[in-house]
Amino acid sequence: MAEEPTDIPESPTPAARSPPPRPGRGVTAIAACLGVAAAVPLAVAAAPPPPSPVRVEDGAVVVPIDGGEAVVDPATLAVAARPDSGGRITLSDAAKQDLGDPDALTIGPGGARWSYPDRGFDASATAEQGRLSIEVRATAGGDDPDSTLTWPVTGTDPAASAVRFPRGEGLSVPLDDDFFTSEDAGLAGADIAMSSGLTLPFWGTAIGGLGASYTVGDDGIGTLLRFVSDTGRLSNEAEHTFSARSGTLKYAVTFALTGPEPTAAAADYRALLTERGQLGSLKAKIANNPEVGKLIGAFHAYTWGSGRRAAAVERMRELGIDRMWLGYDADGAP
Repeated sequence: MAEEPTDIPESPTPAARSPPPRPGRGVTAIAACLGVAAAVPLAVAAAPPPPSPVRVEDGAVVVPIDGGEAVVDPATLAVAARPDSGGRITLSDAAKQDLGDPDALTIGPGGARWSYPDRGFDASATAEQGRLSIEVRATAGGDDPDSTLTWPVTGTDPAASAVRFPRGEGLSVPLDDDFFTSEDAGLAGADIAMSSGLTLPFWGTAIGGLGASYTVGDDGIGTLLRFVSDTGRLSNEAEHTFSARSGTLKYAVTFALTGPEPTAAAADYRALLTERGQLGSLKAKIANNPEVGKLIGAFHAYTWGSGRRAAAVERMRELGIDRMWLGYDADGAP
């Protein structure tokens, strides 16, 4: 992302080194000369801002991304991709809510900006490390029915074949499978909280010989991932609630073109964390919280039934197990 230029402060010209004064000569004149030299400023012109990589084309915002270009419709937030290999694929349908008429679109060094006065939203589209980043920010306090945004809407391209999401160890689900589109699978019609129901705040879609990755900022807090099967075919809708009380007035989503592999979206999410400096090491985590060091060499297990009782822990201690990570699902009877 390009940054705003900063003015370079004027600096005095450094004084030249002078020989020691000759005998009988005072140093007053030398000091006066140095003072004159120091008073001469060095004029440095500020560098012009770099051109924005984002442009407007037929009313749409075009953002360069790795593997092609992303095309954003400011009127609806629909997003398409034009891969380098040719063609056009749908990354997201339009938002489910009527956003109203957007105001004037502006392009600056940081990208494109516009707003939706009827909804009280400010929006921006920028290029981030080969991805499209769209941010929608509520300018009001929120906490009412009109402060939700159902978007992006994914898996609707005719070539889309599977959705990948980090539930448990990760799932890759065919979009047109009879079982997963039925009520028996418990997936169609489900709303999954991205901050708690998913291991990580992203999902991906296989689209022909390519893939798409979607990552929600702020750990997905305030955002649900919905599984829709109205036409006997799965698709996804992310729904974000803007709330001042919950600190979710900003909603940011990154879009990336990936390969079609089941783990492509996960690899893109890891790369994004690395590029943002958010992928920490175990050593750094121990430095921040020394208790984490106890996990080195520890067993990792999940328990249920009587294994959740204190007697089970005491029995493990008797067996010589002095460190262990234990997990269980709380069901009201721990």
